[in-house]
Amino acid sequence: MGNSKSLGKITLILVVIAVSVVATSLMTMGLGLDVGQSGSSSSRIVVIDYEWDGSITTRYVKVGDMRPNSSMNFLDPFGKTMQEFYRSSTSPNPASLARLLQSKDADAYEYYMLLRLPAVYGGSSDEISSYRAYSKVGINMLQKCLLLYHSYEGRQRMEDPCSGDVYRVWDGLVVAGYSASSNITGSPNALARLRLGVDADGYIVAFKGDNSITGDGVAGHGRIISGKDILESSRVMLDAIERYSGVGIDLPMLDGYIPTRADTQWRWIDEDGMQSSAHDRQRVEYISVEYSGMDETSGYTLGIFDLERYPTLRLVPHEGPQSILRMLGYSDEPEPHICKYERRAEGSAGVYYVMVGKLYMGGDGSCSISSYNMLIWVDHDRDGVAREYLVTVDGYMLSSEEMLALARAIGYTQQADEYH
Repeated sequence: MGNSKSLGKITLILVVIAVSVVATSLMTMGLGLDVGQSGSSSSRIVVIDYEWDGSITTRYVKVGDMRPNSSMNFLDPFGKTMQEFYRSSTSPNPASLARLLQSKDADAYEYYMLLRLPAVYGGSSDEISSYRAYSKVGINMLQKCLLLYHSYEGRQRMEDPCSGDVYRVWDGLVVAGYSASSNITGSPNALARLRLGVDADGYIVAFKGDNSITGDGVAGHGRIISGKDILESSRVMLDAIERYSGVGIDLPMLDGYIPTRADTQWRWIDEDGMQSSAHDRQRVEYISVEYSGMDETSGYTLGIFDLERYPTLRLVPHEGPQSILRMLGYSDEPEPHICKYERRAEGSAGVYYVMVGKLYMGGDGSCSISSYNMLIWVDHDRDGVAREYLVTVDGYMLSSEEMLALARAIGYTQQADEYH
């Protein structure tokens, strides 16, 4: 039950939610002023639900109405369709918008996504800061479809199903796909947005965008986030993750890399080193943070385990890390088809790490494809509270020097005797 909108040579696809594809929208932040009036600087957002039977329901939304890690569609309050809606009555209400949409299609570029952040980014707080509003139209100039938000574990991100571009939820920055090269070229590299606020009655309002690629952006073209602002936004994003998780360490960010996604994940483990989903295994939850190189050819993922909750993963002195490596599904044995193998294990000042590196033959015949796994046990004291963590680092196409830089950033300070 989808319909397509053709704008020149661009095809935009809108599929009814019941068929599992969601229309894209744009979010704004602000102070709630006059609501629902043509020409005002802010207007209430009217979210739109497309039901399985083809019917449409519409409503205003308050900050507490949406659950964390969820999204809804709305139309730009200052676009053609919504202005027609406001002019249709002296006291317009959401029901009349539903009737309007049953009789005519809104332009694809008018659709925005109202997104409540996942809890890991602070989305559990009933504050307007838990929300974002992004244009549903991606920035790829060759292919454009209405974006989808994937809320399930391990994927929480916005994606363009046509171009394959991926955007992070924190600020709408493109982090993968063809358009990710914009982060290097200086072209628009993030989704257009709308600023958000709350009116006197507690409803979410959107402020009119400035239609500038260096400001709020232009729907379908996006906006530019400078390199400096990308780094600043990334650091604030990591700070939010740290607050949510309560970890007592600063999440590291290597030069040339940015965080792209974070969520709470889990795995089944047992003390024999076999991972399983059987009911007698231990279910272990941890914070996962993914990073990508600005050139998209390399990246790393952190896994943060609280050892007070999971003492099974503590490193026992003089026994070595092999059993825990196996418990988490890692192998520290050389493989016959690799061209280089590296293993290091060192400890210092309450920090111990083991690193296993395997290099594979590239297409040019060189030993150039690297895969590193590192486990770091950290005793950390922050604000007088002692905590123990296990941090896993899975690196792809990183050098051993970059992996060791991550160990130092997490807390390793100097070389010491190797564990046996």
